[in-house]
Amino acid sequence: MEAAVQLSENSPWSRECGHHKGGHSYGALTSSFCDGPGNLWSPETLLVGAVADCFRLTFRSIAKVGTLRWISLTCEGDGTVDRANGSMSFTAVQLRARLTIPDTTDMQDAERLLDKATKACLISNSLKFTPTFKVDVAIGLAA
Repeated sequence: MEAAVQLSENSPWSRECGHHKGGHSYGALTSSFCDGPGNLWSPETLLVGAVADCFRLTFRSIAKVGTLRWISLTCEGDGTVDRANGSMSFTAVQLRARLTIPDTTDMQDAERLLDKATKACLISNSLKFTPTFKVDVAIGLAA
């Protein structure tokens, strides 16, 4: 077994709700359901985004190793937060993904690698629940 990896997050944060890392910044505030404005990233939207991005990046790695030719992968996600025992937590994340492949790519190979990506995503595997994935494959023209 490989050694555990320790990850840290220490990007500067300002009172104006901005995170700055590597010359990039993004605003973050509480979600609208927590009396925030709901117009910037929140820890909740970042978590849903992390699940979606992890799925996309995991698929990209698996597809590269599997030499799958593909055109694009889009992914949208929704998260459900609920209060139980006086504490709020995520109870579900639903992702909807669409993979576009050239007509020369085998549809079953594409579906098999998408399934592998849903099972190999580090972020999904780290949650208290299993996210649901609705994935479809479409034939498209290469750009």
